[in-house]
Amino acid sequence: MGICRPLVAALSGMVLFGCAAKPSAPDVSCRFNQSHEPWLSRDDTDVSPNGRVKFHGPFGNNAVIAQWTGLPEHEFVRIDVDLLILRSWDGSVAFEFAKVKKDGPDYFRLGVVNGPTLVSTTFSCQPDDPPGFNDYGKFQNYPSFVPGDRLRPWTGAAEKNTLGYHYPKLGPPFLVPMDATYRLRLLVPHHGETLAVQMEALGLQNLLDENWGFRDIRVVPMRSVPAVDDAAIAAAFKIACNFDLSENDRSAHPDETINTLVMGMDKTVAWIAQNVQPRGLSSKAVEAAIRDAGGDDDHIRERDAAIEILAGFGPAVEPWLRDAKKRAPGEQRERFEQVLGRLGTITITDDGLRRVALATRVLEIIGTPEALQVRHHLVAAE
Repeated sequence: MGICRPLVAALSGMVLFGCAAKPSAPDVSCRFNQSHEPWLSRDDTDVSPNGRVKFHGPFGNNAVIAQWTGLPEHEFVRIDVDLLILRSWDGSVAFEFAKVKKDGPDYFRLGVVNGPTLVSTTFSCQPDDPPGFNDYGKFQNYPSFVPGDRLRPWTGAAEKNTLGYHYPKLGPPFLVPMDATYRLRLLVPHHGETLAVQMEALGLQNLLDENWGFRDIRVVPMRSVPAVDDAAIAAAFKIACNFDLSENDRSAHPDETINTLVMGMDKTVAWIAQNVQPRGLSSKAVEAAIRDAGGDDDHIRERDAAIEILAGFGPAVEPWLRDAKKRAPGEQRERFEQVLGRLGTITITDDGLRRVALATRVLEIIGTPEALQVRHHLVAAE
């Protein structure tokens, strides 16, 4: 059974902004309400090879911002977007393979500009049949919210190989279908008339090999969300911490468990504070490594050593790096991204650390001062 079915009912009667889905002919211009059409930082558009879908893209290792203005009074927004993962994404390729093979890991990130990261995950389009594709690229992190989880390609996809994209396979040569559509439904606390969302991919090769796009992007402003109790929070946290689509209700949307935790707000913060044990790192050691990793070219040796120290801290350092990345300028930001990419392919087998990793991501989205205080407490040993 889905965790947050009340959310569907709560959305009825809401005013939608952005681009609405049209069953017959998707509208590439994203017009639902002219006065609330999102501004896009890139205007690339294309049509799928089979002519079925118009979309924004294709993009490579690019960032695209969608911005809405004039939103009505609200306490939350739900961000809906159909994400198109096209051609030979390699998913959660481990660092030792990526360094040698120059393939992956292939990441997708979505977040609120100057706000929380809502999605940070990998996707794979590598098929089991026909054989011949590298086994190390046949895993993805989506839709798990715990970094490092290795799920099968296309897990959680709404559509698989429906757009007509192919990838050439040699020996003997033939075309292999490779595309997936994921319908993201992301809830986040938000106030104000303006919302900007950034989407980006990292680690992709050239556009003919790996690319992405999106369609039907919109926001749903909400004055309130259904109340959830401790039992619902505990159930959602358990599912999200041990995600297995084969054991969950396949009719439930993959984002529902995280949306339930976000709806809990202060109750979720209190539940995490009581039920998740800290795995703190030395604040002084982490802060020193982050400072040295941001060094200039006159301190390359110290900078490289600091990057290895940060990677050596393991998954518990992820919240530190995510915060540092938001503050860092371009080249420094890329260094922190590289460390996050390495850590994001490491499977977390320790149950306590899995709970911390999940909790810190949820607390970042909730974003209240209390939530951020608990988040810091979970990963910082003063």
